[in-house]
Amino acid sequence: MTTGINLQTVPRQYATGAAKASAQAERAEQKFMARLSAAELSRLAEREQAAKTRLLSLGLEANETGKPKGFPIGTNWIDAQNMVTRSKVVGLNIDEIRLQNALGRAIKEDARRTGERPTPPALTEKEQALEDEAKLLLMAEGIQEDTAGQPEGFPSGYRWGDLRKLAATNRVDGVELDETALRKTLQATQALASIGVIDIRPPLFPSGTSVLTALDQVLRENRNGITVQTLRAEGLELSDFPRPSTPYEAYKTVEDTQNALGINKEKAAKVKADYQILKDEGIFTIQPFKPFGAKDASDAARLFKAEPNKFYEMTNTPPPSKPRWKVPPLFNAPRGASSTQVRALALENAMKANPGYSREEVMAKFGFDRIKRLGP
Repeated sequence: MTTGINLQTVPRQYATGAAKASAQAERAEQKFMARLSAAELSRLAEREQAAKTRLLSLGLEANETGKPKGFPIGTNWIDAQNMVTRSKVVGLNIDEIRLQNALGRAIKEDARRTGERPTPPALTEKEQALEDEAKLLLMAEGIQEDTAGQPEGFPSGYRWGDLRKLAATNRVDGVELDETALRKTLQATQALASIGVIDIRPPLFPSGTSVLTALDQVLRENRNGITVQTLRAEGLELSDFPRPSTPYEAYKTVEDTQNALGINKEKAAKVKADYQILKDEGIFTIQPFKPFGAKDASDAARLFKAEPNKFYEMTNTPPPSKPRWKVPPLFNAPRGASSTQVRALALENAMKANPGYSREEVMAKFGFDRIKRLGP
C-alpha cells in the first residue's frame, strides 16, 4: 500500500482546494502553539518525542518531514499513537468480592427465570474475538472452565466477557500496535486523499479527530460523491436498499468492518436479493419490521417469511387475492423536474404497471401521504 501523501497523489480537480485547506490548518496550529507557555511547549515536545520513539519501535516510519508516514498532512506522533495503538493487557486483577457477587446474582436470576431458558444470540466475529480474549485472561488468573466451555459455577449461557466486565480490571503494561486500526487508518488516508481531504486538523475537523472518524464524516456527508461512488463500484444503487435509505445508511448496511471504505460483497449480495423478495411482494420499506428487531432487508425478509399475513397487514400490502404487484419499469424524469414532480411521476408509473390497485393503495406502498396530481 502506498503510504506517502502529497498533492501529486491528489486528483487535479481537488489539489488546489486541498492545498488551501492544509495551509489554513497549518496557520491555525501555529496560532495555537504561539499561545502556549515555554513550559507547556517543553512538555508537549517531550510527549511527542516519546510517542515517536514508541511508534518507530513498533514498526511505523517517518516521512520526509519527520511526521508519521501514511497519515494526513500535519498529523503528529501523539495523534498517530492514539489512532493505532491500544493498551497492552498483560493480565487481570480479579476482585474476589465482585466475583462472588457476580456469581450470586447470576444464580438468583437463573432461579427466578420461568419457562425455557432463551438461547443467547450468536456473537459477531468481533464479539467472539473479545470473548476468546476474556476467556484466556480469566483462565490465566485461575477461573476454571466447565464442560460446556463457560466459567465454572455459572448458569448456562453465562459468558466470559460478562464475567470480565463484572469482576475484573485490566492489568496493563504500556501500549501495543493495533494492526487492524493501522491498516484501516492507512486505507482511510488514501480514501480521503482521493476526494481532496489531505489534512484533518482544526478548523477543517474538530480537534482530536482520527482518520477513521474523518472518513466516517465525509461518508455521512457523501462529500464529492464518495459514498455513492463506493456503492456503485460494487454494482450497488440506492434502489437496491429499502426506502428511505441515505447513501450513508446503505453503505453502513453492507460495510466491511475490517477494511476502511470496504464493502462486504457476500452481505451486499444477500441484502440485495432479500430486498428483491420484499419488492416482489410489494414491500419497499422495512420500517414496520424494525420494532421486531430488523436492521436490514435480510432481517425483514426472514420475519416476513415466518409470518406473511401479519406483515401483509402491517405494511399496507394487499392480501394475495389482489393481483400480484409488479415492480414498475424504470423511467427518466424530465431535466429540472422538482422532487414533487418526480414523486408524482413515480406514482403514475406504478399505477400504469398495476391497474388492479387504487391510487391510495399505491401511495401506501410508496409511503406517500399525499401527492399532487400532474397537470396535462
